[in-house]
Amino acid sequence: MKRSMKLALTFTLSIILIALIFYFYIDNKLNSGYFYEGVHVDGIELSDYSKEEAVKLLEGKKQKEIESQKMTILSERNNEFEYILPLKDLGYDYNYEKAVDEAHNVGREGSFIDRLKFINNLKKNPVNIELMYYYDPNLIDKHIDEISKMLYEEPKNASLKFDGENFHITDEVIGYEVNKVKLKSMIESNIGQLDDIYVPYEKLEPEITKKLYNKVNGLLAHFSTSFKSSASGRINNIVLSANSFKGKIVLPGEVVSYNETTGPRSSKNGYEDAPVIVNGELTPGIGGGVCQTSTTLYNTLLLADLEILERHPHSIPPAYVPKGTDAAVAGIYYDLVFKNNFDFPIYIDTKIIDKTVHFYIYGDAANRNYEIKIGTELIETIPYKTVEKLNDNLEPGTRNLLQEGRNGYKVATYKYKIVNGKVIEKTKISSDYYKEKDYIYEVGPEKEDPQEVEITD
Repeated sequence: MKRSMKLALTFTLSIILIALIFYFYIDNKLNSGYFYEGVHVDGIELSDYSKEEAVKLLEGKKQKEIESQKMTILSERNNEFEYILPLKDLGYDYNYEKAVDEAHNVGREGSFIDRLKFINNLKKNPVNIELMYYYDPNLIDKHIDEISKMLYEEPKNASLKFDGENFHITDEVIGYEVNKVKLKSMIESNIGQLDDIYVPYEKLEPEITKKLYNKVNGLLAHFSTSFKSSASGRINNIVLSANSFKGKIVLPGEVVSYNETTGPRSSKNGYEDAPVIVNGELTPGIGGGVCQTSTTLYNTLLLADLEILERHPHSIPPAYVPKGTDAAVAGIYYDLVFKNNFDFPIYIDTKIIDKTVHFYIYGDAANRNYEIKIGTELIETIPYKTVEKLNDNLEPGTRNLLQEGRNGYKVATYKYKIVNGKVIEKTKISSDYYKEKDYIYEVGPEKEDPQEVEITD
């Protein structure tokens, strides 16, 4: 009896011990802090590694790979161009912690029995967790900006030159710039392959082409005025301001300001003293004579049928053009502004011949079937008045001129469009009033009549 009980107790204890050993084995197997056998990250076996050790292991292996990984960027437009882009320069790296956490969770979900079965099956069916890479898109942009600067090809406009008789035109040059958006997409999609890639380009069309300049084929208008009686300062100013327009090309739709083109009329810019009109009086000043240049240009613009946006008459009608066809300019106050309202460029040339300033405007004369003429109509002549101001301090009978007078005029100016010698259109382009000015005299008191004296012997 005692022997049987002893055997039973021994058996029971053995069973309990075996159960405890099995339990601790299974518990250690299931709840170990290490990875289960058969679990890989990026093909690397991690069994018997802790999470911290696994991260260091992966970093050590992958950092060497990253150092050697790069892509080559080439250009079909430039065979000598080769841009090496290392992945490390893009902030390229892997999310080691995330992959390690995911690998460590393998076999740690589900019931006790399910986990045990899954873990035992890992030897036959191992699990591999892929490392996920990342990079900094902003660093890609920096490299693309650098590539763009290296490969930028500036477009060049066609050029137009005039030798006084013929026009000479050079071809335009198409430019190219890197398509940054497309190149970035190509780089990002190539990070996993690291193939050679070719830079995508966008064409840059020049603004001005030879085809456009070919429309400048003849003279549209010419006008001239004489300055033979002018002093040296005035002559200098006329020549200087006229040269500001020599060779000027005005594109379709472009607006031109006389004042901006000539620049500030100052001694620093070469202008000299010459009489200018201020408040209806000729007064010494810098830049006198430039109004003759603006007037000559104005008449040429009218004959060329260009659009006038701003024009002002003088207060005194100048002698070098008919009344109503002058154009005054003065500092920032008065300007002559015009627009090229045609679909072709115009070319302006100027010449000074025998103290005469000439303006020429060239354009698509081959396709113009009309001519322009300018006419003026004197609407009214307003006679000056004579005003006398008494000055008792003067000697009786004295008469001194204080202000010279002149007649005033009201003038209408018309533009006539003529086809085959017939006027098909008449347009009023301005109504000008040149204000009259009184003659003013100061006079002394009237002389007293001699008194009659009776003489007697």
